[in-house]
Amino acid sequence: MIRSLHASRKLWMVWAALLMAFVVLRPAVASPAFWLLAIVVVAATAVHMRDAYARALEERQNFAKLEMRLLAVGAAFDLREGDDVASTLDARQWEIVFAALLQMPMGSRSLRRAVQQSCPGVLN
Repeated sequence: MIRSLHASRKLWMVWAALLMAFVVLRPAVASPAFWLLAIVVVAATAVHMRDAYARALEERQNFAKLEMRLLAVGAAFDLREGDDVASTLDARQWEIVFAALLQMPMGSRSLRRAVQQSCPGVLN
């Protein structure tokens, strides 16, 4: 997550620098400077789109793994509509939640209760 924030910040800085170059230089459409700046903007946008797609794919895969692990443990998915626990907790916190789930009896493993015990303040 931190890596993607730094990459996003760098991309915003590149876009800001390009915008300033367009404003300051005011290149004509037929000039090589215009086309060079335009190509750099398109390339930066393509890189950003590729990275965003890769992050989204990784998040979907991580969520699917998490869901399979929760099903294997036999946890009841008793979270409310607005509880976005999957993106709130990091890997270390999830391990604590799973440890709390495994301490509960098999028939009464509540994901909500495990999150509240392990990471108080995450759920409303």
